[in-house]
Amino acid sequence: MPLSLRHLFVVLLWAGLLTAYADDDVLVRELEKKGYLTHQEAEEILNMDSVRVEPKGKHTEMIRISGLFQFQYNYMEFDDGAGLNPASRNNFQLRRIYLGVDASLGNGFGAIVMPNFGGGKVRLDHAYIYKQMENPDINLYAGLRKVRFNQEEYSSTTALRTIERSIVSGYWGNDTGTEDELPEGTQSNGDLGFAAQHMGLFAHYDVSDSLGMELSIVNGYAGESSHNAFQNSLGIYTQLYTSWDFAQREDERLMLTAGISAGYQSAGNSFWQPTDNGASTGLQIGNSDGTAMSVGLNPYFLLEWDGFILTGEFLINWIEHGKLYTPQQLAVAATKPTSAQAAPYGFIVTPSYRVSEDVELVFQYAYLNTDGRGAMLDSTLPNGEGVALRRFFDSAQAYYFGVNWYIYGNDLKVQLGYQYTEYANSYLNFGPNAGTFTGPGFSVNSIRSQLQLVF
Repeated sequence: MPLSLRHLFVVLLWAGLLTAYADDDVLVRELEKKGYLTHQEAEEILNMDSVRVEPKGKHTEMIRISGLFQFQYNYMEFDDGAGLNPASRNNFQLRRIYLGVDASLGNGFGAIVMPNFGGGKVRLDHAYIYKQMENPDINLYAGLRKVRFNQEEYSSTTALRTIERSIVSGYWGNDTGTEDELPEGTQSNGDLGFAAQHMGLFAHYDVSDSLGMELSIVNGYAGESSHNAFQNSLGIYTQLYTSWDFAQREDERLMLTAGISAGYQSAGNSFWQPTDNGASTGLQIGNSDGTAMSVGLNPYFLLEWDGFILTGEFLINWIEHGKLYTPQQLAVAATKPTSAQAAPYGFIVTPSYRVSEDVELVFQYAYLNTDGRGAMLDSTLPNGEGVALRRFFDSAQAYYFGVNWYIYGNDLKVQLGYQYTEYANSYLNFGPNAGTFTGPGFSVNSIRSQLQLVF
């Protein structure tokens, strides 16, 4: 593409995305400032006939564009305790591609839309209207946003020290498989759908520089859909956190942050039970008639000491009728059985150390115990879909070792990591031990690398 046409294309693309009034020189100078154009190229474009873009809303003051690009390489080897080892996986992928717009209308009002184009499909990561107030320091949100539960899940994707979030966050954050109306045979994963994105109302209050709280009233299931046939009630989440600064010198950073989150879903346990071959039984796990509640608690901490960072959190949910059915219960005709309460729990510990300004070493240990509810490799481990024949496992643990190279901080970084993940005690559908978590385990060795660019 000729030089002048290429730059004109860049300008028109930005103008279309901004969709806000801007004099030509303001837009072009901004592109020049960000390095997309040299000074000479900017002057050439400004000498062209100009095109003006105006917003539809007359009160729009400013629109910001932002984006995230994550390109990954994955290699995975599998060891099935049942002796049926799947083929290894060796591939590249566009893990995440965010392209978002933040529109400010003035007086603290605005809206953010952030779609994700990664993974071969388009979906909303978050989209909400906000109102910012200064006295008191309160932010209000209405729309799709992450609830304040599971701190690793809530943390910014761009600032993750590990390449992927842990198996614990995968279990608490993914939806239960009933976000939309499910046709017969639709597969589910058994995850809690308790953390991550929810649709609803959010309020964040900074009481002081060291004390904050948040309250959310949201749909009782994860995701953006409003067409859930099994859950028709709301959930509530709250968080309280504080921090202490122990630094003795101006050039020292020694900060401790600690908090606790809690959540309640009155109908938080609805999903379908697939058999080992992935076909639905036609019966629902738990009590999906709107009376099976789920209550969660999540204490966490963050310690920063110069180049050393240590994060840790513990998660537990009490889930009414949360355990898997036994074959004997499923054999009862005409009525849907009621299973016992489950209390899955997990914890995540992640230390890291900056050996230099640009290089960081990272370790993470994550442990998950589902207390008879079951978890699937498909949904707790990225790129693990289909390798374990959709079996439920009662517990899992993972060890991660990684190194990060910060070229321009989190705006441009390269990550390399190795993880060993072990799933134990699979659920048996058949045989003398049917209905128990006494089956063989499954382990995964994975190597990932990721190139991240933020603008």
